[in-house]
Amino acid sequence: MQIDQITSSLNYEDGSTNIIINMQKILKLMGFNSNIYVEDSKPQLVFETLDCNLLKDNIDGIIYHFLPTSKSSCPIQDLNTKLKIMYCHTITPINNFSDYYRKILHARGKEKLKSLKNTIDLVITNSRSSKHELNDLGYQRIIVLPPPINLKDYAREPNPHLLEMYKDDYTNILFVGEISSNNRQLDILNVFNYYHKRINRKSRLFFIGNYLGHMSYYRKIIELMNELHIHNVFITGLVSFTQLLAYYRLSDVFLSMSEHTEYFTPLIEAIHFRVPVIAYHSSVAQEIMGEAGEWIVDKDVREVSRIIDQVVSDKKKRRELILRQSKKIVDYHPDRIISLYKEAIKNFF
Repeated sequence: MQIDQITSSLNYEDGSTNIIINMQKILKLMGFNSNIYVEDSKPQLVFETLDCNLLKDNIDGIIYHFLPTSKSSCPIQDLNTKLKIMYCHTITPINNFSDYYRKILHARGKEKLKSLKNTIDLVITNSRSSKHELNDLGYQRIIVLPPPINLKDYAREPNPHLLEMYKDDYTNILFVGEISSNNRQLDILNVFNYYHKRINRKSRLFFIGNYLGHMSYYRKIIELMNELHIHNVFITGLVSFTQLLAYYRLSDVFLSMSEHTEYFTPLIEAIHFRVPVIAYHSSVAQEIMGEAGEWIVDKDVREVSRIIDQVVSDKKKRRELILRQSKKIVDYHPDRIISLYKEAIKNFF
């Protein structure tokens, strides 16, 4: 049997790209023939993909990857296949964005979703909140599954130069995710400003993630840093996988102030690396973490800074939090994830 995947673009070591590649591995483990068709691919991934113009009819199934900001022109409505599955990576409520351009992109994404509701036989998504949004748009057959990430991949050696560069007694606070208003990096920056100046001068903040698509929000971050004279903040942009591993190894706390987490992966990565997670009490973050996180219900910078200080300084508190996270990571073990996807796909073929 042939099940192919379709996406508008692949980016080297990007979160959604890793999901697509891991889906490909699962399909092949199940004995399916499978290709990845892409409209726009980066050079590093050319060997793994085919051009969308070569997409053929009369296959057993396709998995179409929907991202709200993608500009896919692939006419999946016209493809003659037995089953059409959509992998809906995320639906972020438009009011989570301050940037007008991003609001327009996500509004167009919702219109695209509406136009496909009578074409798609089954939707896979990663959160119950996305499932509710899809229900509101008219979709009926939806299953919620964790993202197909393979935590065995994280056993690789981290970048040694980064480990050596930051080998000291500073407290490192980490956030991994696209620089975007919905990820609330400005809130994190305000907390760090208080924590760094009032509680712990020997501290750093790392923002790991692409900022090129959100330049107006990125400029607001830089302006606030300059206005308040906030130092020891490092905005890396995209990093390699081994660099990402190093940042997790270096970090003492993962801090998220997002009110709608777009992707599960960074929180799962943090608990895998035994980095205590302090997160705003949003529905999606709670769905990922359950009782394993240290929750923020009040964004007051003094209160959040107090929580950070407690997690960093109180060894008993830290051990308890890491223990809760260690129990939760079992839910994302690769064998469990693979079995969930195998069962879901078998039920529809």
